[in-house]
Amino acid sequence: MNFKALQQDIAARKDLAAFVSAIGIMPESEPLASWINTYNALVVDAVLQRYPIGSVGDVPDFFSKIMYQVAGKQRSLDDIENGVMRPRFKDARIHMALNCGAVSCPNLPTIAFEQATLDDQLTALAVEVINDGHHVALKDGKLEISALFAWFEEDFVGEAGSIVGWVKRYATSENLKSLPDDIPLLEQPYDWNLGASHVEDAH
Repeated sequence: MNFKALQQDIAARKDLAAFVSAIGIMPESEPLASWINTYNALVVDAVLQRYPIGSVGDVPDFFSKIMYQVAGKQRSLDDIENGVMRPRFKDARIHMALNCGAVSCPNLPTIAFEQATLDDQLTALAVEVINDGHHVALKDGKLEISALFAWFEEDFVGEAGSIVGWVKRYATSENLKSLPDDIPLLEQPYDWNLGASHVEDAH
């Protein structure tokens, strides 16, 4: 995302403000797609409210202390991810769909998530992340993995028995499909600099 251009786009900012206002009163029972869209929109809004910044890391407690009214309650981004989405929906592919505003985060699609097509969207994102050569890569007999896999290891292990098993589930290349289960893992440094994504607006 071009945050500089978006900050100067009055129409887009109005659309984002309207979306942020609407999620304040959305039902708690909204499906997963709505919660993913909510999280991603709030990241964008939180960055724009503080722009120009070089990184979300420049903002103290960006994920835990910036509060928004969401479904009738004051919530942080951490509250939405770890208090709602992960425990309620129990789908590790969620981590492929959340963009935290950093270079190392997975990219976002050009359209919003829709519940009717969410399963296909999440699978496509998982395939993209596993096979893009950036978030997962073989190097010198080790499997380099995004820090996301280490941070949320229990989610991936819970679904596939191991991080390697989860990678193999969505791999398209024979090199990744045939990974030995005991291959050493190497966590990549996470680049928190303000990132670009393929999303153009919040909805």
